[in-house]
Amino acid sequence: MVIKKILIGVALIILLPGVSSCARETPSQKSTTDHAELSDKISMLVEESHDRGAFNGNIIVIKGGKTLYENSLGYTNSSRSEKLSSASIFNVGSIAKEFNAVGVMILKERGKLTLDDKVSDYIPALPEWAEQIQIRHLLNYTSGLPRVNWDTAETPDDVFNDLIKLDELEFQPGQGYLYSNNNVFLQRLIIAEITGQSFEQFTIDNMLKPSGMKHAVIDPPEGSPLVVQAFNTNLVDDPFIVYPITGWVHLTADDMVQWLTALHEGKLISASSLETVFHSYSENQLGAMGLGRFEGDVATYHQHHGSSYNYEALMTYDLAEDLMIVLLTNNKNYKVFEITEAIEAINKGEDFSIPKKSLSQALEKECLEDVQGCLETYHEMKEANYDLYDFDNEQALNNLGYAVLGEGKIKGAIEIFKLLVSEFPEGSNGYDSLGEAYFADKDYERSLENYEKSLALDPANENARKYIAEITRILNGENP
Repeated sequence: MVIKKILIGVALIILLPGVSSCARETPSQKSTTDHAELSDKISMLVEESHDRGAFNGNIIVIKGGKTLYENSLGYTNSSRSEKLSSASIFNVGSIAKEFNAVGVMILKERGKLTLDDKVSDYIPALPEWAEQIQIRHLLNYTSGLPRVNWDTAETPDDVFNDLIKLDELEFQPGQGYLYSNNNVFLQRLIIAEITGQSFEQFTIDNMLKPSGMKHAVIDPPEGSPLVVQAFNTNLVDDPFIVYPITGWVHLTADDMVQWLTALHEGKLISASSLETVFHSYSENQLGAMGLGRFEGDVATYHQHHGSSYNYEALMTYDLAEDLMIVLLTNNKNYKVFEITEAIEAINKGEDFSIPKKSLSQALEKECLEDVQGCLETYHEMKEANYDLYDFDNEQALNNLGYAVLGEGKIKGAIEIFKLLVSEFPEGSNGYDSLGEAYFADKDYERSLENYEKSLALDPANENARKYIAEITRILNGENP
């Protein structure tokens, strides 16, 4: 459903002698009118998205320093017994990694470290590879450190011991990119080593308080007041997770606004430090702060997405438009980007679309039970309700495939990914996913074929390149 630009009604003007009929709004009147119109459109967009089941969470939209729209829609957990409020606190996933990155830059500005310093300078107990990794490599995920072993690591000691046992890196530091939370772990550990404080206390003293946050908490225990519970579309709460890496900041929507404001007003680090910490390995890879755009050394756009199980968050600050958008949800529907894009379009006076219902969520339960029946339902729904569900979004089938693959149902996942590439033959990601499923099935020739197709469509796909090399070694009988 596309919403066309709404025309503002013309007010009745009473003409008096000697008064021109070309009366104009004063700047303050026009600003008020514009804000009211924008607010009405955003309200309609968000509330309709909520009614469609596309958004359960908190939202703030700020334009020119004034709140255009703020709302809490939905519930704090699957029981639907308590409604969200502006004081509700959310897990924001990877957005919390900004705090360790900014913390590193705070210490740099205080002369406590340089980005060229080696990890071994601060953590000498690590193996020799720590002498090759500079702090800058931790910030932009170019250290070569592997991913955390989430299956076995339960505590920070487990994560550290896994690093102690690590013989070699995935690649030479600075020569590749791997989004690994071991980089986050070491940043937080280095901050603690330098300051003599826990990372948590350093964050409170040097970032949360100076930003003016009123509700933010770090690593809240189970049952913490105001911290909302995430749940799925089948109304099942996520289990409480104790992460093996500590230091995760949980925020309200207003706290997120305070963070973005403090960051970009230079209250925490300088503009040059902010530009530095946005550096990434390539245009296709995100650094410590998510997506950043600059004109010269001036930030013009900052967007960062985070998720953890059924929590999802997206913060966007378009400094050129002076528009800030914060979306926090405890019921992931994969719609926060679509809602944000619609708000950005509203701000520019452009047409926008209300997010459709989530196809992946409508079909996930059936796909987990019976893939063939699920695929039949898919085609029936596409015939009858194409405009109601997001059939035009390739991520919907991709999410379904990974949900099935995550349950160990490899053959079923292959069938879903085959449908994905037939529906979106020009999309690189579908072939990458199908290649992964074939790899899990040990069908290496088909896996290689699909990874090669993915790489041809997207030459920057480093994941495909990595698997192609690994599969080639396997097919040639070489040791990995």
